[in-house]
Amino acid sequence: MLSAETLDSYRRMTPAQRLRLTMDLSRSAWKAMGEGRPEIVAKRFLRLNQENELRNRRICVGLRKSDLAGNPPTE
Repeated sequence: MLSAETLDSYRRMTPAQRLRLTMDLSRSAWKAMGEGRPEIVAKRFLRLNQENELRNRRICVGLRKSDLAGNPPTE
């Protein structure tokens, strides 16, 4: 959980500043994903793909349930 001070500083940022921060953090995270022994890097990307697949399956199940319940799509 983020501290109140951190949240306040994010709220004071412009959208462009928040986007820049996001891009910088993403860039460093992707760089770190590729560092280390090849088998470790492969495991990291395998885990990332597994987490993405699980999330996608859960989203699809939720959408199917929503559709079956007769809920109209929201925009």
